[in-house]
Amino acid sequence: MNDKPPIMRATQEWPESLPEPLALFLAYWRQHCGPDGRPPLRRAIDPLDMPARILPGLGLIEALAQPDGQVRYRYRLLGTDHLVANGREHTGLYFDDLHPAAEMAVVEPLYARLLAGREPHYWRRPSTDPSRRHMGYSRILAPLLNDAGEGAFLLGYWLWEHLRYGPD
Repeated sequence: MNDKPPIMRATQEWPESLPEPLALFLAYWRQHCGPDGRPPLRRAIDPLDMPARILPGLGLIEALAQPDGQVRYRYRLLGTDHLVANGREHTGLYFDDLHPAAEMAVVEPLYARLLAGREPHYWRRPSTDPSRRHMGYSRILAPLLNDAGEGAFLLGYWLWEHLRYGPD
């Protein structure tokens, strides 16, 4: 029996081609990486330089070291699509205040690996809840460095199912 709750079913296999907003986000992040493939510094990322189309699905997650040696993850910034998809504002809130322990057990090690590495991560999480309390999405998270050169932020783009994208 699978001990993960059904809402955590996800695929991490990169698709052969990305939907345009995800591709735009990934190209923006890669454009700001160093010539050696080093992730960009947080201060090098400016939402005003990003394609306007990706701003509503954008998110910035900050890893904050705690006095006990643990790391807490906080939604530093979330675009308006997150509010629509979640039905409430999560900007400024900590993951562990919002998500159950079973979900944290999956997310925390993944985020730690991303912060320690140089590569972006793809995740597609389908909606498994008929009430749509958990809207499905595809997302890319990519590490950002602080001024000391340490992985301290994750910049991401979420493409939410059931939200309308594109020109009117």
